[in-house]
Amino acid sequence: MLRRTRQPDPVAPPPPKWQQRFDAAVTLIRSRPQPAWLDDRLTALQRALTNTHETRDRIDASIEQLGVDQSAAELKAALRERQRPRPGDDRQRIDRRIDALRRRYDAVNDMANRRDEIEQQLLDTVADVELLAVEAVHSSTLDTDPAHHLDDHLQRLDTDLRALELARREIDAL
Repeated sequence: MLRRTRQPDPVAPPPPKWQQRFDAAVTLIRSRPQPAWLDDRLTALQRALTNTHETRDRIDASIEQLGVDQSAAELKAALRERQRPRPGDDRQRIDRRIDALRRRYDAVNDMANRRDEIEQQLLDTVADVELLAVEAVHSSTLDTDPAHHLDDHLQRLDTDLRALELARREIDAL
């Protein structure tokens, strides 16, 4: 009699490092007395960060499919081919190919640059939330009015939120 061995349940991948940092900061902020509307803003920010991370992952997958290294290698090979023409080569065909390869190379690198910008904005936003957490602890330790300390941070978070949403819309429009 054959027995089936039970397959282990798939293990979920650990959350990204930014998510761990964000969650720790939000937990700290929520552990201190804060205005009720701050929680709504943090929830919106987390949603924007998650959407931005998913967009970055989609861009990563596209870049991998398009092959940054492969597009560079093909462009270099075509440029070398044009420099050393063989008898019977169609110069116009080679030029059209180089033009197409150059546009592909530029587009792939533009996507990589946008991905890097999104990643940096994501990390900057998390750092701003961590700064807000530090201020929340500081103000509750000193027993000061937290609303006074929140203004600058909330403006920064609002700017971050708009930047994340704009970057996502711009990329989704591509």
